[in-house]
Amino acid sequence: MSDFVNYSKRGIDLPPGCKNLIDVLQPKVARPNLKPRRGLTMGGGETATVSRIPKYINNFLKRSTQALLLICTPDEHVGFDLRRLIPGEICASVSFIDDPTHAARARELFSRYELNVPAPIETPAQFVPGAPTWEIFPIRPFPSDTVRLIEIATAVFRELCNVTEKTSLHFRYCSVD
Repeated sequence: MSDFVNYSKRGIDLPPGCKNLIDVLQPKVARPNLKPRRGLTMGGGETATVSRIPKYINNFLKRSTQALLLICTPDEHVGFDLRRLIPGEICASVSFIDDPTHAARARELFSRYELNVPAPIETPAQFVPGAPTWEIFPIRPFPSDTVRLIEIATAVFRELCNVTEKTSLHFRYCSVD
């Protein structure tokens, strides 16, 4: 007889009517109105200039099925993202490879737009010296109007990266099924 399974006490099979372990833990009686699970689908990506930021942000805000919009530089060293966590709740952040120049410019930009400026962080000692690390600045409070959100997103690229009208940016998005 196996030491792992005591055949006289219980088996490894699920009870009748249960397909997954969650069905045992939460019986169907407790979950009568469950909708099918939703998944994320990569919607695609495009390359465009900074002048297209308003279009992509407006599309994200209008389409409740869009879960993520990421705008980043071609080298992916600086990014701005919008995320829809739950219906009606949107958050945004700015991320960049840890660089004193980017950090100083981001802090100045956040102060000017009256956003919460994250405290400076030190790279933990266990990190490999020279390995790239990222700083993420959540945009809080979230702008109350679309125009201000677009201004902030545009300023991120113009001020952190010195982006011009001819510089390409990558726009990526994914949707909820």
